[in-house]
Amino acid sequence: MSQTSNTVDAAMAAAPRANFLLRAFTRAAGVDSAIPIGGGSTCSQPTTVRNMLLLLNAQPGHRVLDVGSVSG
Repeated sequence: MSQTSNTVDAAMAAAPRANFLLRAFTRAAGVDSAIPIGGGSTCSQPTTVRNMLLLLNAQPGHRVLDVGSVSG
């Protein structure tokens, strides 16, 4: 693993996915798939988020806003 991937992995671990899910779906937080969050939207698949951050070459101190556009 590269330093960047280690950094991304550490950042993702510091913000547990379960904290962003509806209570009914917190048990599925460790599943690598999109999970409903209401209103027809989903919490993205973790590997998709990780890959996007790696492609962006996100570094400590950077801020990233993932603006979902649902189907469009």
